[in-house]
Amino acid sequence: WKADEGRELLLYPWFSMQQALSDIDCWVNAIALQPGEGGALYVGDEQGTLSVYRVAQYGRNGTLQLSRWRRQPHAHALGITRLMLVPQEHAIVSASYDHTVRVFDTVSGTALLSIENGRKCRYTALHWDHSHAELLLGDELGYVYFWNIASERCLKCEQLRAVGGTALGSPAVRDLSVAGNEMLASAGNACDTWIIL
Repeated sequence: WKADEGRELLLYPWFSMQQALSDIDCWVNAIALQPGEGGALYVGDEQGTLSVYRVAQYGRNGTLQLSRWRRQPHAHALGITRLMLVPQEHAIVSASYDHTVRVFDTVSGTALLSIENGRKCRYTALHWDHSHAELLLGDELGYVYFWNIASERCLKCEQLRAVGGTALGSPAVRDLSVAGNEMLASAGNACDTWIIL
């Protein structure tokens, strides 16, 4: 999509489509964009396939044209639900309905790590903590996991919300964010701040 010229000051500027990716034969569930020179578009679909699109050429009027650079069928056994790009580590992290999170190298496409949820539920939140080089995962049962990718182990696991009997709705962790030693987690109808020890 590209913003139409002359409409930038409007409350709702109009965008016109520049290209449709027609080589996808199922529903797209998640995308991640790597902007800049040599950027890429990562697409996770309902069949568990991870595709990477790169700028192949500039079309008429200087618009970008994307083409599929790599396709990884069966990156997951079931559909991909979330994608998160970690450019500093040259990694893309994907979560799936198959109760796993996988970390792939963005250059080679090699799977670096596969994390299966022992509680047999899907991961619903992904966050990369740059200062500690840790992957934070949240799941449907209200647990948060701190993973060190280099050592390939879980450093800590805490349940933020208990299942059942809560007036706050679902215990599923929907989003995570870290700043310094504080973690912000949204679950159910609440958003809580936690001190990381």
